[in-house]
Order: sequence, then structure tokens, then C-alpha cells
Amino acid sequence: MLPGAKPVRQGVNSAVRGFADVAGEEVPVVAKVVAPAEIMAECFCSLLALELGLPAAEPLILFDQNTGRQMFGSVDFPHPNLSQFLVLGDAPNGWQLWGELMAEWPALADVVAFDEWINNRDRNPGNILWKDESDFVLIDHGKALNIDPGYEDQNMLVIAFRAARGGDEVGMRRLLKAALRSAEQFHETVAQTCASQIANICSLDLGQQFAQFVCERLRLIDNHIKGRFPRQQMRMDL
Repeated sequence: MLPGAKPVRQGVNSAVRGFADVAGEEVPVVAKVVAPAEIMAECFCSLLALELGLPAAEPLILFDQNTGRQMFGSVDFPHPNLSQFLVLGDAPNGWQLWGELMAEWPALADVVAFDEWINNRDRNPGNILWKDESDFVLIDHGKALNIDPGYEDQNMLVIAFRAARGGDEVGMRRLLKAALRSAEQFHETVAQTCASQIANICSLDLGQQFAQFVCERLRLIDNHIKGRFPRQQMRMDL
């Protein structure tokens, strides 16, 4: 991490925005200091998303020259995150507005399935970058892979979609079917590939632990996804 980084002033991890020397190239980044296990989880999930063709930010492991501490970073996009426009807790229609916005996203079902695969419990507006009208970029997977079991077990994108389209059972069934189709593209070999990519930088065998976690979830992925649509799952012929 090069000197001169500025606080982002959003989120809970005191992220900073600046530039980093990456293999001799000056790259714009956003970085934060988090626990080593969370750094590895962030890297693994970002790599997994990219392997699947999902719109995720490229992960980086950086070092703060001032403190010597390791940081998790990602290549910076000049896009705002959705929390700058949507406040879920304070605005009575915040969830509905977010759901309507996500409903127009072509990758919605893919990300719903992906978040279920990695057990991402915190896909909130603050970790989705608004690239353009209907194109978004995924960041921040620090609460996936059961890293923080204190977080409520939920799929926030499904909750948001239900808030916007809760009375539209046809739309809910379509999202469920599309998420199940997307999950058919998940394979254990992809998880193992991502684990091998972080093997050389991880002092503990966290990569293999993460791969084992998602491979175990993959065996019951249909049940995990259907469990987010309890009313629809009883009425669908899948």
C-alpha cells in the first residue's frame, strides 16, 4: 500500500482508498485491515466468483508500509456502492427499493445461488457497487464461509426481492428456478482451484477448509436455495 491513502468513511472496517504497488504497477485500490482468516475468506470468495464469471472485484493482499500489517484489498472501481442511495434501516421502503433495483439485474439469480453456496449472510447494499443502470459489481465477502456464525443465516437478496415482489408468486418461482439452474454450474473442481491459488499465501490450511465447506454445501445446494423460498417450494413441480 503506497502512502497517501484516504479513509472511505463507509462500512465498519475503516477501509481506505488509495494506490498500491502491485508487481511494479501503481494500481488504484480499496483496502481494509481485518483478521487473517477474513482476508483469506475474502480472497477465496472473490476468486470463486470470478471463476464463475460473476462481476466481482479482483482481490489483493496488501501490506501497510506504515504499520507492517497485512490488509485485504481489491482493485478500485470508480463506482458508488448502493448504501449511498439506499438506507435499509431508516427508510420504510428501503428494502422494496433495493429489491426493485435488484429485480432488474440480469445476474440476480446467479448471485442468489452463489451467496447460498458460500453461505454469504451479509450481501447488503454496501457491498454491491453500482456500475451503471443495471450492472453491478460484488465486493466484501467477509461474512461468508461461516467466518462469523453470529450473523443471522439469511440470503439478503431473496429478502429484498420478496420485499419488492412478495405478492408476485410467479416472479418468486421464476427467481427460484433460475437460481437452481445457476447452481448447476457449480463444481467442486472450481472450489479446489481457488483453494490452490491461495495455498502459497496462507499460513494455515484455510484454503482447503473453505473448499471443503463449499463442497459440503454443494451436495445440498438445491435444498439450501429452496429453503429461502418456503411458500413457493411447496407449490412447485421441480
